Amino acid sequence: MAEPSLSLQKLVADRLMANAEVMALIGDPANIVDTGVRPEHDLTVILGDGQTVYTGVIARAYLNVHVFVKEPGMKLGKEIAGAMVDCVPHDAQVEHCYLDVDGFAVSDLSIDDTRFIHDGTFSHAIVNVAAIMRAV
Repeated sequence: MAEPSLSLQKLVADRLMANAEVMALIGDPANIVDTGVRPEHDLTVILGDGQTVYTGVIARAYLNVHVFVKEPGMKLGKEIAGAMVDCVPHDAQVEHCYLDVDGFAVSDLSIDDTRFIHDGTFSHAIVNVAAIMRAV
């Protein structure tokens, strides 16, 4: 079985890259990366920090998405986070279907919260994603 937070990372990246509004703000899909270092580019979306909590066959996976934008204020960082809030969530009860990723059925995909901080010359948005997943 794959690690649920890694599968969640893939699912979130796929949803971001498939969304025209997000990609209009981010530009190049190469700006979405899995790294643990401070970005070298003017705009970077970092996936990777995660956690999984297991309850029997159900896993609740969490992913912290970090958006770094070299800008004097917070405008673009907040716009990207807002676009993510619009494109990432999925509710299987409302949509009448599960999302499938790497052997998991995802019944709920949500944004738990967003935070915005200045980080040197970068605006830094943190978008916390949660998913309820079951191995299939």
